[in-house]
Amino acid sequence: MLRAEISYYHVLNFGFYSNTRPLKGPFFGGYDDFKLKFSSWLKMQENLGSTSPVTIAEGKKGVFCKDFYVDTETGEFLIVLWNELSNKEGNILSVSRDQRIGGGEVKGAGDVNSIIGLPSYFWFVPKDDLVISIRFDHSSDNVRCVRDYISAFFKNCTSYRHEDQDGMTFYVKEYDSEMHCRFKFDWEKITRKLEVNKLINKADKITGIVRQVRLVKRVTDERNSSRRLYDKCSELLENVLPEWLRDGSDTSNNFIEELRKSESTDLKITMPYKSNETEFGKLIHKYFNSIEDTVPEMKDKIGFKFKGDSKIEWLDDTDIVKKVELNLIFSQEKIPKAVEVLEALHEQSHSIMSEIGTN
Repeated sequence: MLRAEISYYHVLNFGFYSNTRPLKGPFFGGYDDFKLKFSSWLKMQENLGSTSPVTIAEGKKGVFCKDFYVDTETGEFLIVLWNELSNKEGNILSVSRDQRIGGGEVKGAGDVNSIIGLPSYFWFVPKDDLVISIRFDHSSDNVRCVRDYISAFFKNCTSYRHEDQDGMTFYVKEYDSEMHCRFKFDWEKITRKLEVNKLINKADKITGIVRQVRLVKRVTDERNSSRRLYDKCSELLENVLPEWLRDGSDTSNNFIEELRKSESTDLKITMPYKSNETEFGKLIHKYFNSIEDTVPEMKDKIGFKFKGDSKIEWLDDTDIVKKVELNLIFSQEKIPKAVEVLEALHEQSHSIMSEIGTN
């Protein structure tokens, strides 16, 4: 059994929408179109290493498709992406660039032909306009990557992309069509609205906004941006230590050495902030409609302090997160495949969907 955390997102737009005509839905490029075109495209790819829909710049991380499964009876689909990151426990997972798409094989140490990273799992339920993120201990819930990946696929890997005589890119269903479109994939996180409204109603009592970040030293490559940020924060912490812990004695040196060896650093920053219901409501709406890059190397929380109350109220506490035990197996040699994950989710679909009132 594998423990999973389920997060829910309501899809607002998915597909190509006209630049000029107000249409309720996408003109083309909806869920069915994606399933058909993406499945066909994957079959044409030589291996996992060729499944990036963008050209990866030198020094940048890539996102690849590890697996994809469509349930033809329900229309639902599950995509497993592979993110070039190191995993949560500090252990390293990797896949071979040459391995077939759809396999569950992974390995520990990587070689020159490996993509070091970890998977992320996303369950799409088109009939309810839902995207559901499934996070295991061995995976990431980087919700931004799936939006960027699918958007890049439609923009770069389909016949909808064209260029005019001046080299300007435009997207149309048929080449001679005059209806130029843009691809949109937007969603909002599903939250406990009653709790959100309670926060908004106390807007006039806000005294500060709090950001809490946990930086974890999981990435050994010192060129990695998260690792560089961790190192800078560690250096900053050394500089703000009281003088008696920086006096050069064995005790202080031992303390600093332990600080440098620590696997994580917690930072909590409080900034003065005042607002009203209207502005605070807009801020919270923007927060939940933004798709943040949930990188496992950084655990980021936003909260607020209120007049006469020492307790910090975190926005995370308004999230709907369902914890379930799924009938799946993970090892350092094999991770769950898309079909296995979707079947395990279907076994508990009533419980999972009842969390947000959908069955």
